This record gives sequence, structure tokens and C-alpha cells, in this order.
Amino acid sequence: MDLDLTEPVVDFLEEKRELYKQVAKEAVYNKGYLGTDNFIVADTITAPGQGIHIELFDLMQITDTHVYLYHVKEGFSQKTRDACSQVRVAAKALRKVKGTSLSKSILEGFWQDAVESDFSSYKEEERKYREAVKKSLLKLGSDPANAKKAFFNLFLDGKRKVCFVYAFVDDAVTERKLEDETTRVLRFAEKDFGKLKNPKEVYAQLHHIGVLKDGQLDRSFFDQNPYFETSEMDTDVKAQVLEIFRKKMSAFESNIAKIELLHLEKELVHNLGFEFGICQIYRPPRSGSTVFSELPDFLELDLFPPEIHVSRTFHFEGQDFEFLKTLGDGACGLHALLGIDVRGTVQYEDHLDCGTRVKAEFVKRLRAQITDPRIQALLGGLLIWMLDDGLKKKSVHDNIVAVIRKGPINVKEIEKRRQQVEKAKQKIKEEMAKRFKRCLVVNISDYRAECLHILEISEENLASFVADLQRVFNICEERRDLLFSLFNRHGQGRSVNPFERDDFETLRYAERDILALVERRENVDQLYRNFRLERLMKPEFLAHYFKCLVSLDYFHYTDELHIAAILFGKTVHLFHKQDGKIARQVLNDGAGIPVLIHHEGMHFSRCLAKSVVDPAPALVVEEEDFYDDSADGIRFIKQRAR
Repeated sequence: MDLDLTEPVVDFLEEKRELYKQVAKEAVYNKGYLGTDNFIVADTITAPGQGIHIELFDLMQITDTHVYLYHVKEGFSQKTRDACSQVRVAAKALRKVKGTSLSKSILEGFWQDAVESDFSSYKEEERKYREAVKKSLLKLGSDPANAKKAFFNLFLDGKRKVCFVYAFVDDAVTERKLEDETTRVLRFAEKDFGKLKNPKEVYAQLHHIGVLKDGQLDRSFFDQNPYFETSEMDTDVKAQVLEIFRKKMSAFESNIAKIELLHLEKELVHNLGFEFGICQIYRPPRSGSTVFSELPDFLELDLFPPEIHVSRTFHFEGQDFEFLKTLGDGACGLHALLGIDVRGTVQYEDHLDCGTRVKAEFVKRLRAQITDPRIQALLGGLLIWMLDDGLKKKSVHDNIVAVIRKGPINVKEIEKRRQQVEKAKQKIKEEMAKRFKRCLVVNISDYRAECLHILEISEENLASFVADLQRVFNICEERRDLLFSLFNRHGQGRSVNPFERDDFETLRYAERDILALVERRENVDQLYRNFRLERLMKPEFLAHYFKCLVSLDYFHYTDELHIAAILFGKTVHLFHKQDGKIARQVLNDGAGIPVLIHHEGMHFSRCLAKSVVDPAPALVVEEEDFYDDSADGIRFIKQRAR
């Protein structure tokens, strides 16, 4: 990002902090100060949101290719969290403009506050400032109507990319420069570990396990395993080594700020489809701890700011893969599956409304093939999961709220049935536990010893164990096959002793009795599943679901990507995190050359293999993994912007 800032704009950045306390002197807002071409100053201009006032930007720069929205802040510390929240709220509101009536959008609210408000009651200084802002906005068109249209089109006509910029001045006593982070040499000597108990041994171990190579921190430390899990090094020593690495890797000690900016970058770029930049406003030489109002006129902005982002590559089974920038709207899964390269971004087509158009095509095909057994199985499982999640009081996921809580379905009726089902299953569970318990107290010498071994309990603890039916059920269910084998072997015994004869019969028929209870439980589950599907597959509910699917606020789940792969005749190799590692799942195998896609959170990205990917068997993933919204493995990396 190349920023060409003129002196009035630099002065504005200088005065930014003071504007929160009081409006600056009249000279600050004269014609020349705010009338700079291609820049709009809008500090304190807000648009109404849901119970809050949203600040869209402090400073806007307009170029032929971009609209840069600067949010200017003081410090790179824990205060960054609040600043990131402000940017996030503005970005979400701006993203929703296309799916909202313009009369209710953040753009309309901003225009009303900046141009159409009555400033006559304001104090003189603020009134002059407001009038200057209004004048700069009206210069966008030949008359107020055209100026408003031109302002809206900056964000709606698709000719310019929107980039949010976090601009900050370091407030540390001794100024730190973010650009120094890009040239920081990550080289270590034995003396760097001098405070550890055995620095020489630790230094050698780090080379042995490949973390260091000739004293330099190896790149794979970031790309493959940032915690260098190894049994060769004590956990406490690892923690101390990581702290040594951290101090040398970055002069900016606020991990909160770094993590918040990483989360913000992911959300803005991956989920919302914007660009994101971070730049530092440098203090003059010999200045100490400072605030914006203390900075002189020769304050300069870094013209080539470092870019903060997550890694753009990942490693899997000896191969390197690169993330391709994929349009981050609610159709990102479809863009990743079907997209083409449009000026460096993977998207369905070169069209302003490509997201809405590909979603409409997806729904059209889904309606036509809704009776396909594969699609019914995937869609039914997904809708049941969404319904179950929607029954939880704490569920606030946008998709769940839109599809379930706002859908034509009687949630109270289903919740009542769910409670009945849970009671029935609990009763069956108790019967199973009691049947297991009868077997566990059988006192046949050889049998008893083997049974205790399987349960991993002692004779002394058996009485307390069998008294806890919940514990009996959990452990016996987990080791059911081993116990059945034990019951069947010893249940073949015979005895003339009536007590022993009863014990043998208890074991002989245990598997039959318990499996009958298991079947009863499965029947209860199946009846409840059918009960939910009858309601979820009704035409009126499916029509509501399809309407939600078309919205760009709805981000697809993995099962919907799988359905799309079937509908469009594609095979997908889907990479995602599982148990802290990258795993691969194959969707719709055998439909041609696989499309490589990475999934994290709610975003899908097209991938490019740097070497050929051999087809792999499908990975069986637990259902809950399909809907994992977590975003683990985040790292903080800075490089100079291209």
C-alpha cells in the first residue's frame, strides 16, 4: 500500500487525539486544511447502529484502485483491543450494505450526520469543522444528490477495493518501530540461554531437534509446529526458551495487541472480503512518551508499512500448499469451489454481485436435486445439527439464528419432544447399568479377577464402583466388547450349585439383554430423528432455508460445500485443523481432478499445491468437527507490504 499523504493530512493525524477532548482551534479546520484532494476527514462523524454510534473512519483516502479507511489510534498495547473492536463493527456494518436497504445502511447514517444534520447549535469551532467536512463530501458531485451517489458508489460500484487501515503512534517511553520487525535477525547464541540451568545442553538440543540451524531459528518452527513438541526437552525449559525467542522476535511486547490485530485481519480479509493494513505514525527524533497533540508538523507516516497477517502457506504430508486469496463473503465456499482468478482474487466470476449470483445458482440446483439420497442425507444431518444447536439458549451463531430461530418451525414443540426423549433414554441407560451391575458382582474366582482387570479397579473399590450407576454405565459402555467376550466365555459354565447356576445364567444372557436395550435406545433416537426431519423437510421450512442460503450474511458449512461438490460435479480435497494438525477430507470422490480448499472458522480458501497431491482415502471426521468455529494456530508475522 503506497500512501501519498500531504501536509494537511499529516497535521490531521497529529491533532487526532485532541479531538476527543475538545475541538481544536479554528485554524485547524480552514479551507486548505480539510480541502485536500482525494481525502475526507471525518473524525467524530458517526452513523447510528444497534444501540451504538459507528465511526466508519477517521480519515478516508480515495485512489483509482482503493478506498483506504484509516482508524487512527494511540499506542500498540492492550488498548488495541478496543480499537480493533471499533474497526470490526464498522467493517461488519459496511459489509451488510449490499443486503440492506440503503436508507437504513451505515452509508446513509454517515451521510445524514456529516451532510444533512443541522450544525447551527454547535459551538463555533465544531460548527466550522462540520461545515468543512460537509463541503469536502459535497465536492464529490455536481450537486448534493450526485455527491451522495458518488460517495455511495465508492463502496458499491466494485471499481475500488476497500482497505481498512490501523494507523498508530507508539506511546512507549522509547519509540519502537514496526518496520524494524521485518529485518529482525532471529539468530541465537549459547549466551542467549545463559539464565537457564544448562544453556550449553539446551542450545545443542535446539539444534538436534531442528529448531535452530547454525544458530538461526528455522522457518519450519513457524510453519509446522510453533511449540516444538518433543519429549527431549522438559516442559518448563520449553516455556523459558519460548520466552527468550519472543523477546528477540519482537520489541512490541503486547501479545494482546498482536492477537487482536491477527483476528481482525482474518475477519476483515477472510470473512468480510475487505483488505487490511497497519501503519505506524513515527514520532520526531528525541521525543519521549507522547500523545498525538504533542507531535510537531514534521510528523511523517511510514509510506511502506509492514503488513500483519497469518501464514499464507501450510504443510501436509511432505507437501507445501499456498492459500490463494478467495473472496471473503458468505459465498466463499462456492468461490473456492468454482472460482476463477479475477485480478488476484478467486471468485465465481468477474461481476460485482458474483457472490449473490453463485449462491442463487447453488440454490437452483439444490431445489432441482433435493430428492437425491446423498443430498438428503447431508442436508438432513446438517439441519438436525442446526436445530439442536438452536435449542440451546446460548447459541448465537448468525446462521442458527437466521435458519432456526427465525424459521417457520415450532421450537417449543421440538424442545418438549427432546425432553421426553432424554427421559426415555435415561431410563434405558439406568436399565443397562443395572444389567451390567448384575454381571460385575458375580463371584466366580477366575471371572472376578479378569473382570476387575478390564474395569481397572480393585476388589476393595468394587462396592463403591457398582453403587454409582452413572460410572458403571460410562465405563461398561466404553469397554462393552471386552466385557461381552468375558461374559460369554464364563457364561458357558455349569454347576449343580443353585447360586453358581444363577451366576452363569446372568453372564450367559447378558449380551442378549444389553443389546436389546441398546436397540431400544437406537429406536428412540431414530423416532426423534424422523420427528425432526418431518418438520425440517417441509416445503415451507426448506423455502425459508433456501432464502437464508442466498444471503451473503450466511456462511456455508462443510456439508453444504459437500452438497455443492455433488451438484456441480466436483471432487474436493478439504484441508482443516483436527487435533491441532492439518487433516484432509475428500468430498464427492471420483468426480475429476480435485479442487484443493482450506477451511478454517467459517472461511474457505482455494489452495495451490506446490507439488502434486496424490489422492487420499476420505478422512472420517466426527460430526461436530464439521461445524467447528475455532481459529487455533494463529501466529504473528510481519513483512513489508508488496
